[in-house]
Amino acid sequence: MSGLINSAGSKSGVIGFVNNVCVPAFLAYPSSDKSVAAYTTEKVANDTELLDSHGCYNHESSTVTLNGISTPSYSFAPHIAGWYFIVAITLFDNFSGVYISSKVLKNDSVIASADSDPGSGYSVTATASIIAYADGVDDFFHQECKNWHSGSETMRTSGGTECRFQAFRIS
Repeated sequence: MSGLINSAGSKSGVIGFVNNVCVPAFLAYPSSDKSVAAYTTEKVANDTELLDSHGCYNHESSTVTLNGISTPSYSFAPHIAGWYFIVAITLFDNFSGVYISSKVLKNDSVIASADSDPGSGYSVTATASIIAYADGVDDFFHQECKNWHSGSETMRTSGGTECRFQAFRIS
């Protein structure tokens, strides 16, 4: 007998969305590559949604109200309190030996950060992930990246396979 057992003791053969636990969920990515200036930290403009199960992700460049929550640009503001698994992936072309950071911020404070520096001549990816609590009232999360190199570098998108921001509720 394979599958998941939900809290009521019933068997479910589908992974995810058991008893509506994995929602709200979203996945968003930038619609185009972006040049990031030297030694600069920027909010990643994840303006293309692949998934937004409950309308909790703001893909606009200005603050909007989603589910009664004032949500800053390119931010996830879940209206259901709980613990969320959050992932921010950033990829830069690395033809000059760029060192980068990918960050997850909660209410504009960094809660997870990952750095990467593989040497010159390769693309470089940094993935920051964390399990964080959202109160369902006014908490929001967004992604930032930093170019630590002395020259401008290109953040790559490729339809969400190289740079993306995503989250889902785990409890």
